[in-house]
Amino acid sequence: MIVKLAAQIIFYGLTLLFALFSFAMIFTILKYGKSLILGLAVSAVFLLIMFSLFGAAVVNFNNLNFPSF
Repeated sequence: MIVKLAAQIIFYGLTLLFALFSFAMIFTILKYGKSLILGLAVSAVFLLIMFSLFGAAVVNFNNLNFPSF
């Protein structure tokens, strides 16, 4: 139980850091980019990829077997 809780905290913490970095990148693209349409297109594709990878990571994380002490 403790191992699973520690792994969940680390997993979701790293996911949160990656999400914050990703949203900062999207903000930078939209604010400082030369073309708003191109920035929106790149941001939309990136968000689609990010959410699909997050979904796959959560499913695979939930399939891990942790020892119970």
